[in-house]
Amino acid sequence: MADERVHFNNLPEATRINLAIFVKTKRATMQELRKSQSTGVIAVSIFSIVVAAAAWFILKKGYGDLASFRLAPIKIPLICMGLAFPFAVIGAGLGSIPVRPIPAGAYVAPTQIIDATSNVLRITPLAGATVEVTHLIDRDAVLMRDIGSNVRIETKDGSMTFRFPSKAAALSAAGIVTRNIEKCETDPTWAEREDLFAAARNQPWTTRATTTPTAGPRFSRLHWFASNATWLAFLLGVALGPVVWWARNQLSDAAAFKKIRYESEAILYQINDGNRAAEVEAMRPNLAK
Repeated sequence: MADERVHFNNLPEATRINLAIFVKTKRATMQELRKSQSTGVIAVSIFSIVVAAAAWFILKKGYGDLASFRLAPIKIPLICMGLAFPFAVIGAGLGSIPVRPIPAGAYVAPTQIIDATSNVLRITPLAGATVEVTHLIDRDAVLMRDIGSNVRIETKDGSMTFRFPSKAAALSAAGIVTRNIEKCETDPTWAEREDLFAAARNQPWTTRATTTPTAGPRFSRLHWFASNATWLAFLLGVALGPVVWWARNQLSDAAAFKKIRYESEAILYQINDGNRAAEVEAMRPNLAK
């Protein structure tokens, strides 16, 4: 049987409930496989802090100084990045809050591998699949060390590889998959009985949501915002950059105006095109020389 794809919301309520229960109750017994993802969160966070610090330095530089109270428009891109990258890190944190009907990951069901990394499930039958475990070693280290293991599952439609932090975890997961493959091939009635999607096979499967469930586990617009929180927060930071630049210049202008005590300072303020240049002109005769 070939891989199948279906939008989670298109499944019957009973199937959605059973799938959510299965994922929740079997996670502790290595029934869950998560795809290896190298996000570089720490590196991105450090970079974001550096960029934000640089942007803050730019915003503070010359603030309220009569000679340079304005920031030139050329500084806007740096301010945008100074907001966008920290916002993106915060967005990534908010996006990790569990608001999905089932956690993102790939799961070993009795008769399938279920890729639930998005709202469209990819369901790969285990019948006829093979399993291979590869142990990884860091050969560049002074003493070669174990850096985890890969479990590769080969099916009729291709292959999928999952990374595990240790040999024990990989061998445990591979053992579960192997036993399920053997049961699927030797006992067809068991495979039919354990199929989590049996109740949904009497209806057409589509990858586009054709219905909006009102009960049971389901994907909603909130899940879309959560899954795209990083990019949405980044774009928000970019959009706020010009606003922050403008607001900073207005406040800096006001701070510079308050510092005017002498005629020379008034002239300097006017030369730099202060917002209240006309008012300052009227003040000049009364200022100290």
